[in-house]
Amino acid sequence: MVWWISIFLAASGLVASAAVHVVALCGVDVQSRWPSIWLLHILLFLPMIGAIVTSKAADRRLGKSESFAFQPRWMRLAMYIAFVYGAFNFIYFGIREDGTPTHDQEGTYSLRNHGRLIRTISEQEYHAQWALHARGMSGHWMLFNFLAIGILVSTRSRLAQRPRGRRAVRVEITDSPP
Repeated sequence: MVWWISIFLAASGLVASAAVHVVALCGVDVQSRWPSIWLLHILLFLPMIGAIVTSKAADRRLGKSESFAFQPRWMRLAMYIAFVYGAFNFIYFGIREDGTPTHDQEGTYSLRNHGRLIRTISEQEYHAQWALHARGMSGHWMLFNFLAIGILVSTRSRLAQRPRGRRAVRVEITDSPP
């Protein structure tokens, strides 16, 4: 049951975070239109916890730890690509991000770092900065949801490949003297 809930949450989270990412790549300030997107930041932990719990249960049952060994080849390749893109996205976000965009009480916009004013910005820059933040965070959400899917699929595959059936009972037939 944990596996099904976790795979559903991870797949849903991946689709939702990919949608946020694509919209943010187009320069749309997603959080102004849908402030609840930041729940994806918290919800990504649920499938990861489920993936870790099911993987550890399989480790105990099978006596070894192989979180990614039983992934299909295409998924392993997609995982490598996702990690490379995640690293690129993280570096890009780190270079481009100047601070947190804020809408001040006077109706002006600014970038702040830990409450300290960095510079005043226009409304257009304000929305562009929030789009950049959504892009940066959604890249992480996609990566972690895909990671959870990878662990879950691998765990399911390795449990399916274990020997099934009851323990073999050894029966010896001997010739008894008449």
